[in-house]
Amino acid sequence: MLALLGMGVDYARLFFQWIDLESATRDAAQYVASDPALSSSGGGYYDSTDSTNYCSTYPCSSAPTTDAKTILDGATGRTFTKSSSQTDCTSPKVWASLSSPDVSVADGGSNQYPVAKVDVTACIPFRMFVSYPWLQNGTWVVRTDRTVSTIVGR
Repeated sequence: MLALLGMGVDYARLFFQWIDLESATRDAAQYVASDPALSSSGGGYYDSTDSTNYCSTYPCSSAPTTDAKTILDGATGRTFTKSSSQTDCTSPKVWASLSSPDVSVADGGSNQYPVAKVDVTACIPFRMFVSYPWLQNGTWVVRTDRTVSTIVGR
């Protein structure tokens, strides 16, 4: 009975951690896709005059991942590390990639208002209270992936 109770508590903790990570990953993807530094006077991932955030090659390897990390850190209360590979998740990791701006009218974009597509992947290791031998020795990985497309600058 105690083992069943413990598994129920661990499952509830796992579910709540997954909900938190899913929500934080969605928020990070929306934040990066909206290109918050972009304004009518210029700036953002698609503007070369913005030396802090500009992304010259796609997928971006600096600013979007940093911005996504900041959102995930604040939303989950954990410290994520930037990683392009999540084959192992021994610590919280995040990777965000911003695709080349889509300016085709057929997809809803233009030169002034490109369509941004962002992929954010995050993972957190989950340790159960009790190490059940038939359940991967008590260590699981919670992983989420979110893709957001939006028109930038509107």
